[in-house]
Amino acid sequence: MLDILLIEDNIDLANTFIDYLSLQKINVDYAPSAEIAFNLVQEHDYQCLLLDISLPGINGYQFCHKIRSLGKDVSILMVTAKDQLHHKLKGFDAGADDFLVKPVALEELVARIKVLANRKSGQVKTLKFGTMVMDFNTHQCTVNDQIFNLTPTGWKIMEILLRKAPDTVSRSEIENFLWGDLLPNSNSLKVHLHKLRQTLDQITDCDIQLETVPNYGLRLNQLS
Repeated sequence: MLDILLIEDNIDLANTFIDYLSLQKINVDYAPSAEIAFNLVQEHDYQCLLLDISLPGINGYQFCHKIRSLGKDVSILMVTAKDQLHHKLKGFDAGADDFLVKPVALEELVARIKVLANRKSGQVKTLKFGTMVMDFNTHQCTVNDQIFNLTPTGWKIMEILLRKAPDTVSRSEIENFLWGDLLPNSNSLKVHLHKLRQTLDQITDCDIQLETVPNYGLRLNQLS
C-alpha cells in the first residue's frame, strides 16, 4: 500500500481526495498547513506528497523548496487551481515533480501518484562519474569529496547527464526532462547551464567538465 501526505487547506476537497484514494488502497495522512506537514514529513517516509500552492502561512512553493533544501527526495505532486504557465514553472523550479490543475479527475490523480511512487522506488541511490557522486539519500552532489550546492533545476540537469555519462545528451532530451511540454523559452536551458558551469568553476581542483557538443547537446567529461 502506498503512503502519501495530502497538504490542502480546503477540508471538503481534502475529504473527497481521501475517500477516493482510500478506495484505491492508498493510505493518506492529512495536513491543513505547511507547518503541520513539515513535522509529518520529518516523522514519516512518504512515497508522495500532494501539495496545494495556496496554503495559509507558508505557501506551497516555499514548502516545496524547504523540503528539497533539507535533502528530502520524496515525490511532490502539486495540485492547485493556479493554471497559468508561470505558476507551473515556479513549482518545478521549487522542486515539484509533477503538476495537476483543479478540478482534478480522480482517476488521473491516482495514476500520477502511482507513476511518481514507482519512479522513486525504482530509483538508484547514487549516480557516479569519475570523482562526481550524486547521492539521492542525502540529496548532495560532490566532486573529489567536495559538496557543491545545486538549484532544483541544476540538480535535474546534472542527474540526466550523470545517468547518461559519458554519452552525449541532446538539448531536446534535457529540456523534456526538465519541463516536458512547458518549455519557458529558448534561452532557459542556456541560463541554467551558465549557472551550473559557474558552480563547477568554484570547486577546487574540479576535474569534471560540462562539455558542449555543437549543434546537438551536452555531456560530462573527466579531465585527465
